[in-house]
Amino acid sequence: MPDNLVTHLWRWHHVLGQRHVVERNGKPVGSTKRSFANLCHDLGFGDDVVRHSLRHTAVTWGMQAGVDIPELAGDVGITVEMIERRYGHHSPSHMEGVRAALGGKREKKAA
Repeated sequence: MPDNLVTHLWRWHHVLGQRHVVERNGKPVGSTKRSFANLCHDLGFGDDVVRHSLRHTAVTWGMQAGVDIPELAGDVGITVEMIERRYGHHSPSHMEGVRAALGGKREKKAA
């Protein structure tokens, strides 16, 4: 769990008195499906934004940041094979061997 999220959870519990990660009127929410759908509607997102979109974004950002694939797989709860097959192209080192073998040079992105 990212340090900044741990900080927020600590504050929500110890300062604001929240007892559950997701709650309404002090009681735990049984399912976040409707809450997430309402949030997306309020923000003007389309029906194509679903809870799985958060996992997809997390894996994509993890791959772009060069996170260790087995560690990323454990964090998001999917297999290493799935990450390699579906998200491997997001890795900065994707196809480096092929590029090097064919004499290609990787251009650095402008800062």
